[in-house]
Amino acid sequence: MRKDASHCLSLKSSSICHQPRLTSPPASHTCPRLSTGSMAPLQLDALNVILTEPAKDVKTKILTVLRSVFEKYEMAKTVENTEGDRFQASFIDNIGRFLVLRILSQELVTFYLHSRKDDDGMQVDEFFSELEGNLKSQLKNRIKSVKRFPALQRGELLDSCGPRDLLPEDDPLFIHWMMGKWEDRLSFYEGKKGLILGDVVGTFRSKVVECDALEPTVAPHSQCRFDSSQEQAKKAGGDVFTNLQGDIKVLEQTYTMVLKMFAEEGMTFDYIINNAMEIPASADPNKEEKWRILKLILDLSLSVLKKGNGRYIIKGSSEEMTEELDEFEEHLKSVVKSPEDLSRDDRFIQPLSKQWVFYSMEWN
Repeated sequence: MRKDASHCLSLKSSSICHQPRLTSPPASHTCPRLSTGSMAPLQLDALNVILTEPAKDVKTKILTVLRSVFEKYEMAKTVENTEGDRFQASFIDNIGRFLVLRILSQELVTFYLHSRKDDDGMQVDEFFSELEGNLKSQLKNRIKSVKRFPALQRGELLDSCGPRDLLPEDDPLFIHWMMGKWEDRLSFYEGKKGLILGDVVGTFRSKVVECDALEPTVAPHSQCRFDSSQEQAKKAGGDVFTNLQGDIKVLEQTYTMVLKMFAEEGMTFDYIINNAMEIPASADPNKEEKWRILKLILDLSLSVLKKGNGRYIIKGSSEEMTEELDEFEEHLKSVVKSPEDLSRDDRFIQPLSKQWVFYSMEWN
């Protein structure tokens, strides 16, 4: 790869598909339940609702609104979990389709519908249309925005640049926690200069624009995956993408090459978001080399992070990898001046179906 192999990608105003339609043909039926059939890849449909007030304050109202829709589609609540101000419930129907509802202490309500790819797409659209309509009708001025995300599939062969690789990055909570603590994310990013390592590019950029941050420099896994990430974000990013102007600087080099180049040039950043690679599993035959690269990227990143008020954010791995996380945390603690400069957040990320660990480091 040439050392000067870099270019800028423009994202100008474009039309947004707010309610994408699935292409599955309708099937004859006598009730709203999805049709059955042979085994097929799983499909994930998502609807996110942003409220004008904390979702926890209207939890009872939301559940009342949903009851009629769930009864029509013969969905029964099977699991309910409350953790502090958070609420999560799962609903399942007679043929195995299930929906996960999450009501957060912030202004966010998420719906994830898990079905099979060969299920009737028109019925899936009908379900979400009724769900959205009921919410808007009953909550009215309490709703700031509603976004329907494009359907994503799992369990079949997809192009390496396809949406399966982007599932976590398209989840709004993944983005919120990659950006750091929810309550201060807006004030921190305003007017700041950042570097992104990895593929949180598309949806993250929409959040950067909302925060009035400067355009970030991006070092993606590949240009192909960067383009795919941007396309996914256009479909799911809402009206914010109609207001985008300017360029993102994209560097087609390895992470270590990019970081060494910036260090040699004396360039520094207010924040660095590292979504480049996950902590290697203990059973990974190449774990030693991956650990070396992971720690090298961290050390090089800190060399170009502004001291005094810089922030370094990195995803760890699944919470179940306790030994690996402990080792990584020890390394993080060894480079910060004070234990208070390092924070850890464990959050359930629905597309991953796992509790995920995020770290935020203040560089003082």
